[in-house]
Amino acid sequence: MTEIGKIKRIHGFSLKSIKDNHNNIKNIIPNARFYNGNALKITTKQKFDLIISNAMFQWFENLDKVCEKFKPMINKNGIIAFTTFAPDNYKEMADLTGISLKYKSFDEVKTICSKYFKVKYMEEYKQTLKYLTPLELLAHMKNTGVNSITQKHWTIKEVKTFCNKCSRIYDVPKLTYSAIIFIGKMPDF
Repeated sequence: MTEIGKIKRIHGFSLKSIKDNHNNIKNIIPNARFYNGNALKITTKQKFDLIISNAMFQWFENLDKVCEKFKPMINKNGIIAFTTFAPDNYKEMADLTGISLKYKSFDEVKTICSKYFKVKYMEEYKQTLKYLTPLELLAHMKNTGVNSITQKHWTIKEVKTFCNKCSRIYDVPKLTYSAIIFIGKMPDF
């Protein structure tokens, strides 16, 4: 049995509605509990076997502060696992619009997190999706709810400008996803 397979109770932090995730996890781990809200403002005296998060850590401006907050919440031999986006995430959108988050690199995440946790696993991966047209790319973004870094809605003129610029710069409209997976364990010291 793996270390993660021994987990009896799981707690999750989420910025969005957690009903679906909660029910899915509860089917696997009946004692799972979720906290909905700002993870840096949630307080609890409980210690956890596992803190897990998907696509939330890139929103934290200070990863040191996050690790410092979560470390005392994790039981001895407990695990922290999260995904975050890497600098090449949506690089095409950043090139075309100038809008992007400042993502930490693989080495930055490793350096910061290893001060608080023993690194058990890290991986950076990229996947580039290709589209038939720039409009198809935009439809993908709208339909998946990704890239909500701005609340601004584009006018028809802005959409046409984007499409023209995309067609000029790229032979094939594309969108790169670049993510980092981190799994750490509480150190023995």
